[in-house]
This record gives sequence, structure tokens and C-alpha cells, in this order.
Amino acid sequence: MSPPTPPNIFTLKRLVALSCVAWAAASTAGDSQGVGAGKPSKLPPVFNPDPGAWNDPSSQTVADTVSPPPLAEAIRTLGRLTPIDIAREPLAAKERASGEFAAHDYPLAKEGRGLLNLSTAVPNRWAVPLPHWQRYLDPSIETPYLQEKTRLWHPYQQSRLKGDVPIFGQDIFTNISAKSFTFSEFRSLPVPSGVSTVSPGRSEFFGNGNQSLISTDTSVAIDIFKGETSFKPVTWLLRLNVVQNNNWIRTRENNLLNPDPRGSDVQDTNGVPNTSGFGAFPGSTGSFNPTITAGSFGSTLNPASSGTSGNVLDQLKNQGVTSASSNQTRYTYRQKDKLSLQEAFLEIHLRDLSDNYDFISSRFGIQPFSSDFRGFVFSDSNLGARVFGNASNNKSQYNLLYFKMREKDTYSELNTFDSRQQQVFIANVYRQDFLTKGYTAQLSFHANLDADSTKYDRNGFLVRPAPLGTVPQNEADGSPLGHDLQSYYLGWTGDGHIGKININHAFYQVLGRDEFNQLAGRSVSINAQMAALELSVDKDWVRWKFSGFYASGDSNPTDGVARGFDSIIDNPVFFGGPFSWYAREGISLPGTGVNLKERNSLVPSLRTSKTQGQSNFVNPGVWMIGAGTDVDVTPKFRAFGNLNYVHLAETAAVKYALQTDKARSDLGVDASVGVKYRPFLTENVIISAGVGLFFPGGGYRDMYRQNTVQVPGYDSGSGKVDPCLYNALLTLTLNY
Repeated sequence: MSPPTPPNIFTLKRLVALSCVAWAAASTAGDSQGVGAGKPSKLPPVFNPDPGAWNDPSSQTVADTVSPPPLAEAIRTLGRLTPIDIAREPLAAKERASGEFAAHDYPLAKEGRGLLNLSTAVPNRWAVPLPHWQRYLDPSIETPYLQEKTRLWHPYQQSRLKGDVPIFGQDIFTNISAKSFTFSEFRSLPVPSGVSTVSPGRSEFFGNGNQSLISTDTSVAIDIFKGETSFKPVTWLLRLNVVQNNNWIRTRENNLLNPDPRGSDVQDTNGVPNTSGFGAFPGSTGSFNPTITAGSFGSTLNPASSGTSGNVLDQLKNQGVTSASSNQTRYTYRQKDKLSLQEAFLEIHLRDLSDNYDFISSRFGIQPFSSDFRGFVFSDSNLGARVFGNASNNKSQYNLLYFKMREKDTYSELNTFDSRQQQVFIANVYRQDFLTKGYTAQLSFHANLDADSTKYDRNGFLVRPAPLGTVPQNEADGSPLGHDLQSYYLGWTGDGHIGKININHAFYQVLGRDEFNQLAGRSVSINAQMAALELSVDKDWVRWKFSGFYASGDSNPTDGVARGFDSIIDNPVFFGGPFSWYAREGISLPGTGVNLKERNSLVPSLRTSKTQGQSNFVNPGVWMIGAGTDVDVTPKFRAFGNLNYVHLAETAAVKYALQTDKARSDLGVDASVGVKYRPFLTENVIISAGVGLFFPGGGYRDMYRQNTVQVPGYDSGSGKVDPCLYNALLTLTLNY
């Protein structure tokens, strides 16, 4: 004998809903026929947690037996539907069959009729105050229950400016938020010592790489939208987000902040240095080169001199530097600020596709977007248009985007209004519970159409085209010529879990053509790949992670096929993220005008800038393996640890760029630890801190060896590479 089949949960919900509707209809009918006549019903005089226990039970009389009316009759009597009735009412089924769906209108309810017994019509449901209910003897802990009126703004109580109640009518809301993100970073990087070193007696090519950086992003965002808040997608939404960045950096070597020997604060011919104090010929607005007319310097140039006539240092100091220090001049110190419109878009709801709120919507304007789970190919906020939505009861989501890219500010990497002459097309689709429950798969397509252009950043460095290898020049004026680049990405990524194992993976194939690659010295076709995999297991409050990453490299830079993988604008959260020295820091390639890898990237792309330069597919590539852990020490405190090994996939591109035959492939070992602390158990205040260490391998030492032969008369450290590079990070995030 087989066991009895348990009742279907939807059947139980339907029976409960129909019973409630039938009881209400019968009660209304009974009142109209005189059942309980002469005994008017009474509302409880004070709030009672048990609404079924009335003060006067005798005032409530119900017929002994009630025959439940048909559902359609109950609907006509009540004049409204519950959500579960909408899903099962034949009228809704008829609308679904016709491909159209519309919310029902309830004229009886608008007239104050057809209401439940003991209920009162309220014209404005947002004006209904929360009931006053004191549960504890100490009223100071009754925050959610003692506030009966809506406030103008408050982070934890009902507030008009954070979208709890409408600002116009019944369904137009606003939400104003503010955020401050500050990070302080102390780091060591391989840097050149410059033509003129900061400290005397330094003959090495590589100088002092210690640097300090402080940056603050302060943003205010406002959302104005029409809709039913969380019950369905908004009808329309307007969002503006203004960001003010202030950054300060100090280095220990010249020519890092600006190639101009006058310093980083001189941008044009209006800032002619005043050299009269030490008897030199005054500069002119037409030329800053020393003149060869008659005359000579009137005094000795001695930065250490305390006299006015011989003190050059006062003229070199940047504004805001209070002490005369050779390590803090305008050559090694910079402070900048930038105001930017990072988000400005209008979202319009186009259509509902089902009664489960499958929908299609659109966005137009400056908007953020990350094209996959970890930001491997595209993660940016830029000017574009987007169509997005879902289907199959939200099991499928899709995006179709077009970006007309804007230029980025050199110092803050925030948006400007200047056109980048670059177009990006993105299409992706997600499917939840693909093949197995808990796993979401994604297919994507990216097209990067980067037109030929010439660009110098605000420091005066050439970023497009890259000053590496052969740079074509304009025959008329000798200016560098840009080149067209078209690259197309096909990707498959996934995120979720299969059984007890959490999985996140990605694979991309990129094809295309570069009109003229500087390192190859010719046009090249593109054929490159990238793969990433992270497996993790949760054990109580600890997650153990094992990761691998591969970006193909080019084994023959001049054969006409570029096989090194590069992204469009990536920002990967992988291998320790912001705490990892390798993942976070940008590393310059010695003797060239490009970087081995960009800041906040994993790919050694040999490009000038991730935000201002072009993708470069003639590069060495990389493969990495790593292990890490995330530990939830307390609900407020989380700790992270990661250990990674970094190995170049190919070294031919590095050898060709450095004109050397010695460049090994083992780059080094990266280790990092970090913590995240939320003192109030919310996202309003977040404090993060971490340290990343990088231990150079043979390949790094080959590229960044200082001088193989000790120079007589100089320090004995000649020919050595730093045994360990570091970055220390402290961030403070404030959200309102």
C-alpha cells in the first residue's frame, strides 16, 4: 500500500483564499439581510495584538451555516482581488492567452463600497500611521514602533526622502543617498630614477619606489521614480549621481607625475617660473629653453642655501607644501580634484510580459554596467543605451547595450564630457538553475570598436597611440598617428554552486583586427583566449577557495597574429581583489612608455592606460594559481587571506619590447591579508584594511634588475632587486 500523497501547496493556498473570500461575502450578505440586526459591530478601542479577540463578542453574529458563493460572485461583491486570486482567475488566464496583461481596476473600492466588514476606506494609504505599540518597559528600545509620523529624512525610520512615502500623488517617490569613500595607500613599485634624481649620488636606473596616496570620492545621488516600490518594476526612474574626487600623491623620484621638468603644476605657457631670485635669465612665454644671449647666472644654484638669492627650492615647492624638503617639491608631490557626473540616466518601463512581472525596460544616459560576474572584460560607468528584462518567471535575464565612450580624467579616472571615439556593444543572457539548481550560466558577446585617435593625458604623457616599438607619424607635422582596433569577444561564465561546491568560472575567445600594432610594427589579426575558475567550500564560518586564471600570450610578436588576451575596461574581483599587490598595482615596463600591467587588472597587456589607452593583444599573457580563505570571525568582522603564484605565459613580447634575450617567465609570489569591519552591523560605516606583499621571481628580476655591475663610489646595493614589494591599504566608507 503506497503512502498517501501530501496535498499540493498551491491547492492549500487556493482553498484558504477561497474560504476567506466566501466568509467575507457571506458576512456582507448576512448584514444586509438583518443577521445580527440591532447590534452594530464595534472596532476595538485600543490596539490589540490579537485582532480576533473583540471586546464585545455578542456584537458579532454569524449564521450557523454559510454556503460559499462562486468565486466570480464573491469578486463582484467585494470589488477587488487578492494577488493569489489574480493568478487563478479565468479572466487573467484569458489575458495571458492573448499576450496582454493589465492590472485590474476596482471601481467599488474607489467609491468606498465593497469593503470587508469592520473596515474603513482611507483615500491615502500612505497617511495611515503605524500603530503605537509598547512591548517593553523601557521605551528607548521601541524605535520601530514609537514613530507614528513620517519624517522628512531618517536612515532607519519612515522618511520622505528615502522612498518610504510618495512626494507627489500616490506613486512618485524620491530617494536621496550620499556616500564618502576614502582610501589611503602606501606602496612600493619599480620606478625609474629619472634624468635628474631627487637624491644625489644615485646612479641606478631604478630609483626609490616608495609612494603614498590618499583619495576621497564624495558622491550625492538622487532617484525620482514612479511605481509601486518593491511590488513591481518602476514605471520610470530618473537618477543623477555627482562625484567629487580629491586625491593627493607623493613620490620619491622625479618625472613620475609629469614629464615636464618644471613640475606637475605647470600646464601651459602662463606659468613661467620666476628665476630672478638666483640671477638666471627670466623665462619667456614663447620658450622655456635657456637663452644664449650675453650674460650669466648671478649666483650659485644651491638648493640648500638659506639665502633668498640662492634658494631654488622655494620656487620648486608645490603650493601647500610648508617645509623646504628636496623630497616634497612640485616634481614629487601632486594634489588634484575633479567634479564629475558619474550617473545620469532615465529608465523607462516598456512592457509587462506576464502576471509574474516578467518585463522589459530601457535606460538612456550615463550608467554603470559590469558585463559578467567578476568584471573580467567590461566594468565601467559610461554614456550609453540599454534594453534589459527577464522572462520565464525571472529564471532568465538579458541585457543589450551600446556605449559611446567618454574620456576619463587622468588623476581620478572619473568621466569627462569629451568623446573617446570608441564604441562598445554588449549582449548577454543569464539562465538561473541551468542544468542543476543553484547554478546560473551566462552567455555574452562584446564588440569593441576603437577608432584611430591621438591622446596626451593631463600629465603630458602620450597614451594613444602607445609609445612602444614603431609609432607612425604625420608627414606634415610629425605628430603620432593613431590606428583602428576592432575586437569581438564571445564568453561563457557561470556562478553558483553544484552540491556543496561553490563555483565561479569564465571563458572568453576574442577575435578581430588591429590596423597597426606598434610592437609588431604591422597590422595583425587577433586570436586570444582567457579562462578563470574559482572553487570554494563553506565550512561553518570559513570559506576555503582555490583559484586559477589564464590569459593567452603571444609567442611571436611579428608574425601577424596577436595571441595575447586583453580586456576592454576590466575591474576583476579575483585573487584577493583590492588587498593583492599584483591585482591592485600598476607596474611600469622599464625603458618604455607602457605598463607591464594596469592598476586593478590581472592581464599583463603592455598598454599605456586602462582607461585612456587602447587594448593591446601583442602581450606576454599570464597564468596564475592561488588559494585563499574568507573568515566570518563575527557578524561585524570578516578576515581575508590569499596566496598566489604568478607566471608569464610567454616572454617573447617582453624580450622584444626590452630588446633583450634574457627574460624568464616566473614573475613571483603574491600574498595578502585583509579585514573588513562593520561597527553597526550595517553598510552605513565600513572600515577595511589590508597588506599585500610581492616576492619577485626570476622573470621579475630579469626585467627590473637595476645595474648588474657595481659603480665605484656609489652604494653597495647596485645590481640588486628589492626582495619584497608591498602595499598597505586603509579605507573608510560612509553611506547614507
